[in-house]
Amino acid sequence: MTTITPTNIRPGDTITPIPGCEGIYSITPDGRVWSESRHVERGGNLLPVGGEWLKIHVNRAGYPYVRIVVNGKSKIRTLHRLLAETFIPNPDRLPEVRHLNDDKSDYRIENLAWGTRSENALDRVRNGIHPQSNKTHCIHGHEFTPENTQIKRGQRVCITCRREGDAERQRAVRAERKGERAACALCGQEMQAQNIRQHTKRAHFGLNEKEGDK
Repeated sequence: MTTITPTNIRPGDTITPIPGCEGIYSITPDGRVWSESRHVERGGNLLPVGGEWLKIHVNRAGYPYVRIVVNGKSKIRTLHRLLAETFIPNPDRLPEVRHLNDDKSDYRIENLAWGTRSENALDRVRNGIHPQSNKTHCIHGHEFTPENTQIKRGQRVCITCRREGDAERQRAVRAERKGERAACALCGQEMQAQNIRQHTKRAHFGLNEKEGDK
């Protein structure tokens, strides 16, 4: 990637064109955005614009951003996203930019990485800011030990609960095949296991068999 050093900036500044905004905006590795000197048409006249550093704002979510104009349209672009797009390769086309320490104001390149939504959630768990990260036990009282914890879609899953749930589902299937009696989980009414599905549809959801299978 070619770096350029425009005029009218501080000595020693080296900036790089932002992908998709070449010739219009460039950015430094520390997140300052330079608006290139150029002329734009306004009201039939060519007016000089640019040649200045853009002011950095902070949105309600806590992310620093700048306002840029591309093809006559104003856009809000977060600094961490601009830095990642400019300086960090993304061969797998991952959708999100992660703050590795989860500090939204820390947009240093070494603190940024491309990733998935799940990886972003795992960062929050690892850094102790996920709303569930401080819980030591699951809702059924099983401790979240390393041996009893699985990470799925960015959330902790209790392995004991998962195994017990699997066993209960298998028991229900066996009971249905054997024609055993079982209780409806919604009302507690006992009946033949194979009738529970139909009972639930009719008694609790007001559906007949055809409607329930749509």
